[in-house]
Amino acid sequence: MDKATMRDTLTQRFDEGELRTLCFDLDVDYDCLPGAGKANKARELVEYFERRGELYQLIRRVRMLRSQVYGHLPPVPEAAQMNGDRAWYEFVVQTLSDIDKRLDTLTVFVVGAVSLSLVTFLLVLVLLISK
Repeated sequence: MDKATMRDTLTQRFDEGELRTLCFDLDVDYDCLPGAGKANKARELVEYFERRGELYQLIRRVRMLRSQVYGHLPPVPEAAQMNGDRAWYEFVVQTLSDIDKRLDTLTVFVVGAVSLSLVTFLLVLVLLISK
């Protein structure tokens, strides 16, 4: 999985204020990140931590802030903390992508169920009115 998935996760799961707070918590000046807008800032934040070999810090903080979505991920291995292990990054980004897909599927299912219930209600209503 590529860095775009991590950027998309930050863009979709954090509003701009939360992204600013995330940067603050990680000692990154949000306003000094290049680009304008949340998506560009999220991209630059991922790039910043990858360049420093400290992507695990970003991953750990996202897990903490969104534990209801990402809390089941295994802890960041010590080796990844020491050298920015690319394999760990790929694993986490793939897992986050899978979670996002599951959430999207759940959303479609819920919307479909609500729509079906509404159609059923309307059919019953039409049958009752026509009698």
